[in-house]
Amino acid sequence: MSDQNGFTGLFEEGYEAVLRYAWRRVGAADAPDIAAETFRIAWEKYDRVPQPSLTLALHHGPPRGREPHQERHTA
Repeated sequence: MSDQNGFTGLFEEGYEAVLRYAWRRVGAADAPDIAAETFRIAWEKYDRVPQPSLTLALHHGPPRGREPHQERHTA
């Protein structure tokens, strides 16, 4: 349960920043999907990545390569 609580805190702390970053990169319509995908990946890696590294990565926006992947599906 502590992992879930820790991740919840990470989500609450970082979601707005990730969403704003995605909004600037892909627009309002796709930004929530990019943010959700970012946190899905973060959850999958949560127990394997040191927490300061994961927090820092989230504050720098979505994982590289997510925007072009999104564009391929809309083209």
